[in-house]
Amino acid sequence: MRRDIRRSAVHAALAVCTAAAVTGACFTMASPGARAADGDVANSVLADLTISNVPAAGLDAFNGTFGTAGSPPNGGPDNGDLSDPSGVLDYPTVRGQAVARTSAEPEKNWAQAQASGFTLSLNDRDFLRSVREAQAEP
Repeated sequence: MRRDIRRSAVHAALAVCTAAAVTGACFTMASPGARAADGDVANSVLADLTISNVPAAGLDAFNGTFGTAGSPPNGGPDNGDLSDPSGVLDYPTVRGQAVARTSAEPEKNWAQAQASGFTLSLNDRDFLRSVREAQAEP
C-alpha cells in the first residue's frame, strides 16, 4: 500500500511537470530522500517549486523548497523546518497538515514528507490542485 502511495505521488509530480512545461512552472511533491544535504543519510522535502522566466505569461523566475528535514549518520530525529524563508508558499497553498521529518539511528534511517494536498496558483489563478484521498487501512 505504501508503495502505491509513493508511486501515485511520483506520477502526479511527473504529470504536473509535463503540464507545467507549457507555462514554465514545475511543482513537485518531493519524496523522502529527494534532496541530500552533505553528510545527511535521511532527507525529506515536502515541496520543490521551480518557475521559469516567461514574461509573456507574466511569470518571473523562482526556485525554492518548503518543508525540509535532514539527519546525519546517527543524528537522531529532525522534526523538520516548515518555515518558508524562500517564499515558496506565495504560490502553493498546503491543504491539511504538513509533515517533513527524518531520523537516523544505528538500527535504521527513515524520512517522511506528506500533506493532504496542494493548490498551486499562478497569476491569481488556481493552476493545479492535488488532494490525497483518505484510504482505509487493510
